[in-house]
Amino acid sequence: ELRMRIRFLGGAGEVGASAILVTSDSGKNMLLDAGVRVNEEGTEMLPNLEPLNSVSLDAIIISHAHLDHSGALPLVAKVSPGAGIYATAATKDLVKVLLYDSIKVAEFREGLQLFDADDAERALDRMVTYGFEAAFEPAPGVLAMFLPAGHILGAAAVLLQMEEGTLLYTGDFTTFEQETVGMQRFTGVLKRGVDVAVVEATYGSRIHAPRSHEVRRLLDAIGEVTADGGRVLIPAFAVGRAQELVLALRNYIRRTKKKFPVYVDGLIRNVNAVFARNPRYLADRYRKEALRGEELFYTNGIEAVTTKAQRDKILASSEPCVIIASSGMLTGGVSPLYAERIVEGRKNLLAIVGYQDEESPGRRLLDLAGRKEGERAIRIGDAEYQVRCSVGKFGLSAHADSIGIAASIKPLAPRVVLVNHGNDESLEALSETLASQLPETDVRVAIPGQAYEYAADGSVEAEGRRVTDANEEADGSRTTAGRPRKYSLN
Repeated sequence: ELRMRIRFLGGAGEVGASAILVTSDSGKNMLLDAGVRVNEEGTEMLPNLEPLNSVSLDAIIISHAHLDHSGALPLVAKVSPGAGIYATAATKDLVKVLLYDSIKVAEFREGLQLFDADDAERALDRMVTYGFEAAFEPAPGVLAMFLPAGHILGAAAVLLQMEEGTLLYTGDFTTFEQETVGMQRFTGVLKRGVDVAVVEATYGSRIHAPRSHEVRRLLDAIGEVTADGGRVLIPAFAVGRAQELVLALRNYIRRTKKKFPVYVDGLIRNVNAVFARNPRYLADRYRKEALRGEELFYTNGIEAVTTKAQRDKILASSEPCVIIASSGMLTGGVSPLYAERIVEGRKNLLAIVGYQDEESPGRRLLDLAGRKEGERAIRIGDAEYQVRCSVGKFGLSAHADSIGIAASIKPLAPRVVLVNHGNDESLEALSETLASQLPETDVRVAIPGQAYEYAADGSVEAEGRRVTDANEEADGSRTTAGRPRKYSLN
């Protein structure tokens, strides 16, 4: 009986270092993603790559560009010289920007250099790109396809089809329209369902406010603060979130005819250039604008900060303005420089628009927001500052929530679901939600390092142990057994 082995080298029980080794009985080995833990240093950043000692990788497939999915690529590529590397074209362009930036950051921190620019260049040179819904063969006898995941530019869910069965790796995905990209489209394409689904659970225990409502709340707040003579700082992730914000602000300024400068600083500038170069992956409105040769981002008083002199001038000024700067958690990049100035002004607003790590200054700011003045000190860089500005939280997540995830996976009627990419609470909550909506399905929270063996009869074993649960009939046969769900990918 043919088996497919799925082993989590990272990304199980955590958000970070996503890397999943999929092995077929016929000896084909594919790695889905090769990410790092962005807030660790040195080899602690890496997934557990030890299993790669004993296999020869046929392929490395990258779902999207965020470093928790792509940051270890140069290293994995180096230790797997025979592996093909696959991604969408937009992902390849974004990975290039992010890898070179991570090399620069490591140099700046004088930390351990896990790879250098040459390693990154070699990995990128090997990368073969495919558009959405185009079948390719990452290993003999294995068919693969990228399906739109929403989330960020070029982000894909990965479909793998082999004799042993059909596997869907969702990567990170969204179930709502964003400014720059649409929502996931994999559910609509996979009408016959899949055998195994590996599902992200970042917000598996939460329900989001409607996206459009949160964007409007942020724009209204910006309008009020700038009209009152205050300044707004939005620390934003350079890939995805920042472009969403710039375009939403651009449209708001056009619509309301309000006049205030918007400054864009940090890695965001390089990423904006990639978005403009990959119009096919953008939402219709912007695709058309870009193809007509129109400037997407820097219009209507929105400008890039390109020199230190320009930045110093903005920092010294007290005119009302909006600053969108990376990084999104105030952990590095240029956003902390602006925060030092912004937090001390009573009229100012610091808008938090994304996920904040437990240890990050951004999370600390949110925790301080409820305290009274005098008890609101924050450490940014090497100094302490009094927080006098208002701090607002706006839910602009680029991940599906528990409702969206369940609605995406349920129609696929998978025989097995492995839940990953979330904290314990999210993973637990999502596995319960999915188990209750899919009573026939074997749903489990992926355990780091654990190998799951999926057999064509629908049964699963963990590390060679047959797993029995409520889904099994008394005679030990699974109720969901059946032939692998195949698609004619050609």
